[in-house]
Amino acid sequence: MKRFNHLMILGIALSSFSFSVQAAPPKKDICPAPASQAARQAAVDAACQHFGRVSKSWGMHSAFNSSGQVISCIHFKCKRAPHGFGNPNPGQQDQGNNNQPAATPKRFLLKFQDASLVHIPASNVSQITAQGNVLSYGNDWQVRKLKPYLYHFKQNNWSGFYWKVNTSRGEVYRVKNGNFGQLGGNEQKINIGVDAVGNANNPTRFSLRFRDAYLVHKVGTSTLQIATQGNVLSYGGDWQVRKLKPYLFHVKQNNWQGFHWQINTSRKQAHRVKGGQFGQIGGNKTKLNMVIDPVY
Repeated sequence: MKRFNHLMILGIALSSFSFSVQAAPPKKDICPAPASQAARQAAVDAACQHFGRVSKSWGMHSAFNSSGQVISCIHFKCKRAPHGFGNPNPGQQDQGNNNQPAATPKRFLLKFQDASLVHIPASNVSQITAQGNVLSYGNDWQVRKLKPYLYHFKQNNWSGFYWKVNTSRGEVYRVKNGNFGQLGGNEQKINIGVDAVGNANNPTRFSLRFRDAYLVHKVGTSTLQIATQGNVLSYGGDWQVRKLKPYLFHVKQNNWQGFHWQINTSRKQAHRVKGGQFGQIGGNKTKLNMVIDPVY
């Protein structure tokens, strides 16, 4: 098995990672490997796209991290992208593609670094937030308090499952074959953190920290979803999207006042815009800390 003194982590389309890759050899590794098969393929696709190439093949192997623990890694190869594929230098015209302007993506993802669901038991208020803005005001969520430290959460469109939150243990479970609001069912722990304020056995407020939350929009449609852990948190009925240019979009939650987000899929940048008109270029921009993944 290989030994890695430093983990190499690549940004992917379904999880929140940051780029740190070897320069340009045809053989590369992603360590640690994402958990699901789809996420692994997305990681390889994103890594190859970073070099202006497309994925050729990949496989799994084991390695040691800097702490001496055994981890799973992806060993992959890239190949030259076909004519017209993407742009290895985001925000610029592709000089190797007859100076064609940036293309319109089929869809794009905004991957959040700090998304969470905040719940206040006393008022039964729940909100999903990221980048200091509310993404969902919780009107399409149900919450049941079973014990001072035990809660059930359910998005109205979920069927056949819900989440169980234990603030004392700081754990979240996906529950199937159970009754919402009652103990029982088949539980599976999921990778969501819990931060309790006050006594963890009876908190005044707590947050579910999402490690892989993202917003995805299918260009040319009204489809917009916010998701994590394979579950949809919001179906986007209270969001608006405007396409200004093939690569430039405005997105806005209906309750936001005086600002909106601007997404540049060519430069892979997002900004909060104040003092401008939604759907028109202009205003004062502040860069947002999120990863933009366009899919062409």
